[in-house]
Amino acid sequence: MKHTKGEWTITNEADGWKSSTNDILISDELNGAGKRKVVGRISGLADGVNNAELIVEAEANAKLIAAAPEMLKALEEVTTFLGHVQPRIGKLAFNHIWEEVTEAIKKATE
Repeated sequence: MKHTKGEWTITNEADGWKSSTNDILISDELNGAGKRKVVGRISGLADGVNNAELIVEAEANAKLIAAAPEMLKALEEVTTFLGHVQPRIGKLAFNHIWEEVTEAIKKATE
């Protein structure tokens, strides 16, 4: 499975989309035409509802999603690193870390 490449960012306008008052858009980098493609949208609250706690939660969710490509890249680099240090760390510790990292990568890519 392939995802949209590049850094993702939080925005309120991308590729003809304009978020409503309570929606947050996640988009890719600007392309050659100066446009962004929407890769996700977090629906905030119904129009007219003002709940600060839910707005903060929606913004936090958007930040987590926008960071996904960089987190995936970091996990892939961790697997390379672990392959080099495996003989020097305990087998149980290595197996636990390896399983956690590879499961997270699998969840993101399959």
